[in-house]
Amino acid sequence: MRTAAFLALLSTTLLADVAVLKENGEKVAGKIVDKGNHWEVTTEQGLRTYLKEEVDKILTDPKEFLGDADSLYEQAKKDYEKGNALTAPAEQNSVFREAIAKLVKAREAYGNTRDLFPEDKYSEMDKRIVQIMMLLRILRGSMSSETARGPAVNLRPDAAPRVERPASVPGLQEAFAILADPARRGDAGARKTARDSFRDQRAGVPDLYDLATAGMLLLGRPDADWRLAGPSLAAFQEYAAKPWLKDPLKLTPATHQAAAAFLAEKIAAVKKADANASTEALGLLALGHLGCAPAGPESEKAARALGLMVTNGIPGTPEGQAVRDLGGFLQAGDYDLAHRAFVNDYRSLDTPSIRFAWSWGLLQTGLQKRKGMDRPVSALNGMKGDAAALAHAAALAKSIQVVTPCSMCAGDGWLRCTNCHGQKTLFNICKVCAGTRIRKNNLGNEIFCIACRMTGIASKLECHKCKDGYFKCPKCKLPDCKACATTGRTSCTTCKGFRVIRGACTACQGGGLSKSGGGGGGGSLLCATCKGAGTEPARKCSACPNGFIDCQKCEPLRKPPAVEDICSATPCALCEGRGLAFRRVAVPCKACLGLGQKLVPKADPTKVLAD
Repeated sequence: MRTAAFLALLSTTLLADVAVLKENGEKVAGKIVDKGNHWEVTTEQGLRTYLKEEVDKILTDPKEFLGDADSLYEQAKKDYEKGNALTAPAEQNSVFREAIAKLVKAREAYGNTRDLFPEDKYSEMDKRIVQIMMLLRILRGSMSSETARGPAVNLRPDAAPRVERPASVPGLQEAFAILADPARRGDAGARKTARDSFRDQRAGVPDLYDLATAGMLLLGRPDADWRLAGPSLAAFQEYAAKPWLKDPLKLTPATHQAAAAFLAEKIAAVKKADANASTEALGLLALGHLGCAPAGPESEKAARALGLMVTNGIPGTPEGQAVRDLGGFLQAGDYDLAHRAFVNDYRSLDTPSIRFAWSWGLLQTGLQKRKGMDRPVSALNGMKGDAAALAHAAALAKSIQVVTPCSMCAGDGWLRCTNCHGQKTLFNICKVCAGTRIRKNNLGNEIFCIACRMTGIASKLECHKCKDGYFKCPKCKLPDCKACATTGRTSCTTCKGFRVIRGACTACQGGGLSKSGGGGGGGSLLCATCKGAGTEPARKCSACPNGFIDCQKCEPLRKPPAVEDICSATPCALCEGRGLAFRRVAVPCKACLGLGQKLVPKADPTKVLAD
């Protein structure tokens, strides 16, 4: 049985740190109560009980799990400095590989330890994990081309390449003309034609890519949806009367910069005239021009006037910068780092796109570790946003739940009885001899305990709460199966369901008594070899993990899912897989919520985000 035990060092109720089980070395933590011969444990999944003999040791300090992780990190930093001082690529790579191997071990130690100690008081571990991951990515990016390079540190929106423009792009020019004309924008057919032209032809004119993207997004909705009316519409038409949309192929980076500054001024004027006026459409066009403008102080000034922040020379919204950062971690497969970045840096923002990226990282982590699948479900169900985004998130959460093994029983379909602790029988220890089978008489000599007939057990009863030490999990439903009576398991024929095999003690032939007599002469009445047990030390059954084997005739519930079981994913056509609407401005793509992939939930394929 894949057990989880939560034990404590003291005999009072407390929040234990981590217990290590004897059977499989599993490390677990939780709130427990000492019940004498067993621990009563309250876990997130419910009540559990475990015999004292099942516990190997209890560790109470994260440092006991971290080992030499900090030392490995410091060594890796020195290796990085050493490698940078070398000139031969092969020698550099050799040093960097050693550093990477050390960081991988340190990251694993810190990640596993943080999972065991999730309380806020241990949040310093998150910072060290981020430091380790960042150094790891820098090292991978520093290796020469003789080896496969890892992804760059913090992937950034593509820089618009400088290429020779075509003399004419009829479809694109017509699309800009429709964008500038309110009457033609009002025609749904013309608007769709222009939008398709922007989407399909923008890559052919990289210098105009971001402005064409702004046009594509703006034409995705009619003017009424943008609330283009009054001061907003007047400002829009004043902008459209400028040469910027009339002959876009002649625009230079400097004119794009001027257009962005002009729109920033108009947005401020509109808001001053009517605080409730919508300027979203004007803002989109400003972002498009800004993405085509040259980097530098003037563009940064225009960006800040638009309410954007500039990070590493890239303008964007706070949400966009966060999604850009998280997206870089997700694309690199650094899912743990994406989680730490959300918790440490972006949880206060918690927009739909930020939460969606975080949820995807949690899902990938759960799939890798084959546990913790309830975390992305909880994250998705906690999303706030418009109806379409909420429906999409709910469908994904449901898709995860459908294929994920039950969190209470880990997919076994059954739980160990908390009354008999899986032993099927309740043993009442003899109070006269305290279970030792021997008591002292009035003269202080050891004599056999007659009260329990030398068994140490006053009485034993069949457990009234279960039939064989286990009961069905109340949270999940097993498939109907006659072979296992719908339990999902059958008793192991080797150990008869007791999980261990004990042979009779060869010294006392199973009697548990000393052949020499002992007693009044000062010797023990119990066999010195088996201490009165009558059996040799227990051997773990090699035929089963828990006294039972999975039923071979009914479908198991514990198969870990793959991402394909939850949803299908294809690159988002609107942002071309970037997750950001523009190439050089960090703004999340609403068609994929900044993920760069269009997800189709298996539970409800109709709940897909619209383009």
